[in-house]
Amino acid sequence: MKKSDFEKMCLDLEKRSKKIDGFECISDETSNEIILARKAVKKYINGDKNRLLKLKAQAIRDDYMKYYGNIISAFALSASILSLTFSFSSINKIVIWELLLKLFFLIILIIVFYLISKLSPINSWRQYILVVIEEIEKTF
Repeated sequence: MKKSDFEKMCLDLEKRSKKIDGFECISDETSNEIILARKAVKKYINGDKNRLLKLKAQAIRDDYMKYYGNIISAFALSASILSLTFSFSSINKIVIWELLLKLFFLIILIIVFYLISKLSPINSWRQYILVVIEEIEKTF
C-alpha cells in the first residue's frame, strides 16, 4: 500500500527527532515538535493552499489508533463469544479446536500490536501537524 504524504512526513519527522549517535539533541530545532512540524509542513505546502488542505485531509483521515481500537474491540467481542460457546460444550474434540482457536487469536493479537507499534510515529506526530496546519490556515 502506498504511503500518503502525511505518513511520509510523520516518519521523516520521527527520524529527525531521534537521538543522534545516542545523545539527545539539545537545540531548539530538534527538541521542539512544533518547530519541526512547522518546518516540514511549510516545506511541503510551499505556499500552495491546496497542498495544505490535502495534508489536512490526510491527517484527519489517518487516525490509526481509533481504527485499531475498533479492531481490538471486535476481536475481544468475538473471543468472548467463542469462549462462552466452548464453555457450554464438554466434548473432547472441542478442546482441540479451542486450543487451536486460542492460538489463532494469540497470533492475530500479536499482529495487531505489531501494526500499532509500527504506526505509532504517525499517531504521535499527527497532533503537532494538525496544530501547525490550523495555525497556517489562519494566515492564508
